Amino acid sequence: LHRRDAGLRQHREGDDGDFPEIDLEQPAQAAARIIALAQGAPTRAQPHAEAALHLAREREPDSFYLPELWLVAGDVEAALGHAARAAARWRDGLDWVQRTADTHVPAPFRDSFLQRNAVNAALRARAAGA
Repeated sequence: LHRRDAGLRQHREGDDGDFPEIDLEQPAQAAARIIALAQGAPTRAQPHAEAALHLAREREPDSFYLPELWLVAGDVEAALGHAARAAARWRDGLDWVQRTADTHVPAPFRDSFLQRNAVNAALRARAAGA
């Protein structure tokens, strides 16, 4: 991630001491940790997903595809039974995808970008079902 705010610190969940700190300076590791947590520990994953989304507003990821954060964050919220929050996360991801398609993807490649990219398709499917 490109550093935009020197004051941003690492995020640690709770004070229970049994959960390792996520180093948000290492985005691939942070994303992998969030995904791992989402696969069976949504309560623990939720604050980490929120921290990653906050970080993504202030820094540009360069080692993973940004919409994956919205996809995972929405999945975590859905697993917690927070349907409205899940739908909002997925819509936020779709908004980014659409803006990117409109402003950065050449017209001949837009359909592929919007429909065939696995993350973009998953966001679209989840948002449509929400």
